[in-house]
Amino acid sequence: MGKGGIEVPRASGFLKRRYGPPLPEGEGRGEGKAVVERNRHIVCPLVVVQQRCFSSGLTINKVSVPLPEMTPPHLTRIPRSLRQRETWAEQLMWRWLRSRRFAAYKFRRQHPFGDHVLDFFCLEAWLNIELDGSGHGFPDQREKDAVRDAELEWKGVKVLRFWNADLRKNARGIQDMIWNALNERAPKGEIEVRQPPD
Repeated sequence: MGKGGIEVPRASGFLKRRYGPPLPEGEGRGEGKAVVERNRHIVCPLVVVQQRCFSSGLTINKVSVPLPEMTPPHLTRIPRSLRQRETWAEQLMWRWLRSRRFAAYKFRRQHPFGDHVLDFFCLEAWLNIELDGSGHGFPDQREKDAVRDAELEWKGVKVLRFWNADLRKNARGIQDMIWNALNERAPKGEIEVRQPPD
């Protein structure tokens, strides 16, 4: 067993799981301390299972930790196909946000969240950036978007919506709006600006 690891009994044998400290920022999946602090109130319930041993007739109590639910297959296929068929606006936005380029905040592209697929999601700030093309201008689609945004806001996700055309016309203004929303929800303090070497 590894350092800090515990064995969790399961029906098919023992499953070794490690419960260690969170990964530091910038390593692994990148959630770091911010996500651990946000989710520390969530308690994982233990399940006690009683099994009867046939040879000795004794009842054995086994404790198991339920595994997190996996994302349904249709919610992994859809984001994957959306990533392969990006619009020019999504490609431009992803160039700004990917690899912690935008003030060291980590974004996920086409991220499944419940029954929805979010365009650009920052887990640290629970911020979703949606890019809308001409199809979102129809009244019934705007109504669906409003219902979806209200549901996400109720779940704690702030939604910023921008028209694709505005990315070309007002790129700096959109970047400032994203920056302000990120600092409002998950401030990182002063960001060190690196000067190119002379």
